[in-house]
Amino acid sequence: MIRFLVLSIFPVLVTYAAVSDLRTRRIPNWLNASLFLSFFPVALLAGMPLEMIGWSLVAFAVTLAVGFALFAFNVIGGGDAKMIPAVAVWLGWGEPLITFLYYTALIGGLMAVGVLLWRVISLEVGVWTSGSALKRIFNREMNFPYGVPIAAGALAAFPQSWWSGVLFG
Repeated sequence: MIRFLVLSIFPVLVTYAAVSDLRTRRIPNWLNASLFLSFFPVALLAGMPLEMIGWSLVAFAVTLAVGFALFAFNVIGGGDAKMIPAVAVWLGWGEPLITFLYYTALIGGLMAVGVLLWRVISLEVGVWTSGSALKRIFNREMNFPYGVPIAAGALAAFPQSWWSGVLFG
């Protein structure tokens, strides 16, 4: 039962957040809250030591502060600033968190380059029609769905986390 919860809650919620951000450019507050709050009952049911839960809260607090600083400087959106710490609490403080941040930044950077290249190509070819779905996904501002690289980084780091012992132990 615990393996099912671990395998379903975290991956499903981060994937749903990525899809939501891709489709609507929003990560709903209820989704980030669900991701954060679901950590506690699953961690307790899985037998996570209280010290580790404490370090997970440290990861949450630090990434929340950094996320909101990035939001204040208009680097990322509010949903992204809330999703990063909601993921961080699941990964805890340490190497999985670093892996998550690394892959999130790497995939986000590659995605930004891809969006810029797409814009150059699309302007040349003329795909910017008024009702184009591509236009909504890759609009002319640098506002792109950063929930996608956050989810990809989260899923890449998850097997390194404490949860791998629950899943494969």
